[in-house]
Amino acid sequence: MLAVVTGGGTGGHVIPAMAIRNAFLKKGVDVLYIGSKSGIESKIVGSDVNKILLNLRGVKGKGFLDALKGVILTVIAFFKLLFCFIVRKPVVIVGTGGFVCFPAVLAGFICGSKIYLQEQNAVPGASIKLLSRIAKNVFIGFEDAKQFLPEKKTVFSGNPLRDEFLSQDRKYTPHKIGERMKVLVLGGSQGANFINRLVVKTILMLKNKENYHFIHQVGEKNKEEIKKIYKDAAIEAEVIGFTEDIHKYYYEAHVIIARAGAMTVSEIIATLRPSILIPFPYAIYDHQRKNAETLNDVGAAYLFLEQNITPELLSQTLIELYDSPDKLNDMSKKLSMIKFNNAADFITSKILEDVGCIRVI
Repeated sequence: MLAVVTGGGTGGHVIPAMAIRNAFLKKGVDVLYIGSKSGIESKIVGSDVNKILLNLRGVKGKGFLDALKGVILTVIAFFKLLFCFIVRKPVVIVGTGGFVCFPAVLAGFICGSKIYLQEQNAVPGASIKLLSRIAKNVFIGFEDAKQFLPEKKTVFSGNPLRDEFLSQDRKYTPHKIGERMKVLVLGGSQGANFINRLVVKTILMLKNKENYHFIHQVGEKNKEEIKKIYKDAAIEAEVIGFTEDIHKYYYEAHVIIARAGAMTVSEIIATLRPSILIPFPYAIYDHQRKNAETLNDVGAAYLFLEQNITPELLSQTLIELYDSPDKLNDMSKKLSMIKFNNAADFITSKILEDVGCIRVI
């Protein structure tokens, strides 16, 4: 059988799509991935992947002419996929969101494919909300998303992660007083400039700098500049750019400083790492704040809004956490109480059972 997995534009849609694709492949299912040429998938989805990358762009939040061009490209993509699906006859279409998801799912529905969706955030995006009306099931990453989607179709799955985040023991050991506390800063491989600026100001305010070891992910263009700031501040640090091995740094860390994208929050849950979350304030539907609240409300993370966090407040928080390893251990234990699945395996197993292919040869 052929399954189509579609979703793109950002890593938050592409990573779960690839995880679902890989889980299908392990079960013996042929998979076609559909993304866009303008999304991050054009850079991170390998040449070994069976894929179609369409000439598409988003519509939401655009000016009239750009939105009109986006609509025209979406209609062209829809008919191209309609012809493709008539020929190839996919049994299921799984959409993970983003503007590319809409024409692919709609074309599959018209061709008789069963439709399944996966929503990563606590507040669903526009594509998932619209397409949920024709879906058999919507698999959600956060329980809070249920209130926005058809209740009978919604199934909690957690968010599909790369296998590397699932292959190690879910175990956390805090630092001991007198040892260095490892702080992972996810400034982003593209460069989350606010977090980068905040942290480099924060380190100058830390007392007993020998108590900290920073692992700071930054954009490639910022690496040398930020390395020098750590060196001049006499703080032990690794400054890294894009890496396929980011999971290793999660498991090394005692605490993480990051935005609150759905996949980052899910990786924090998977690795049981305490965190300091600073949601991106301009995320659609303010979904990053809702994601962060999932952890903050149970005492598993600190939540600071961008307009309120300062270098003084962040340095004070890090000092308090260094002095309270028991607090970090308690935060990790609270993360372990949040419902967690191997989501990609769960989703693909449920779909194959539903379509009558419990065992695929």
